[in-house]
Amino acid sequence: MAVDEALFHSAVERLAPPTVRLYGWSRPTLSIGFRQELTKTCDLDACRQLGVDTVRRLTGGRAVLHHRELTYCVAAGAEGRFRGLSVRDVYLWVSDVLRRAFETNGIPVDPAPSRTDKPDRTLDDALPCFAIPARHEITSGGRKLVGGAQKWSRRGFVQHGSVLMELDAALWSKVLGEDAAAQTEAVGVVELSRNRLTTSRLMQLVASEFERTLGEPASEDELLPSEMKMATVLAQEKYASPEWNVLRRPVAASV
Repeated sequence: MAVDEALFHSAVERLAPPTVRLYGWSRPTLSIGFRQELTKTCDLDACRQLGVDTVRRLTGGRAVLHHRELTYCVAAGAEGRFRGLSVRDVYLWVSDVLRRAFETNGIPVDPAPSRTDKPDRTLDDALPCFAIPARHEITSGGRKLVGGAQKWSRRGFVQHGSVLMELDAALWSKVLGEDAAAQTEAVGVVELSRNRLTTSRLMQLVASEFERTLGEPASEDELLPSEMKMATVLAQEKYASPEWNVLRRPVAASV
């Protein structure tokens, strides 16, 4: 989360071109949206007992259990191809890229929604992200495959998202509660792919499609020195802090 915030900063300050980051988590972690209340979103005792970490995102949206999935982050300044785009425009753009990556490997996904569709209705904030698909999100047979959330400034944006590989229903139920888990209508990539697509292969497909769409060669570049410095400080002073993760209090990190 600290790295993604550093990438957002670079984007809005025009320090880096549009950046796509694809990654996984070293252990199961529940990330909650910026406005959510942690104690009302999950069973904290169960999280501690099961070794599930918790962290608050800088983006909105609802709770995501990062486990057997691929997380992506897209950060860009509001210029070039992104000049004048709305929140919904960016959601649809990212979904189009991911949809093409899935279709390249024969993963069946539902048709993209019309850009004239009405905005989503207000959803229960206590439900997890994968409980109900928003109109801009990718589904297969009506079941949600990808979730996403954004943060904007006037000069740029960052979008987080999760591509589900496999649904661990038992862990979801213990962490999020049986009622919330029962309402989850999600499907993983593994179930949909004939050749049991691996996370590393999916990462290659997604990276390749973003590269083709942005017209820039993919790279394995490390963080800029300024991004590394900011991410290190944010990780220590903000994202490891109960004031941020539990109480949602702004943390003035020394960056």
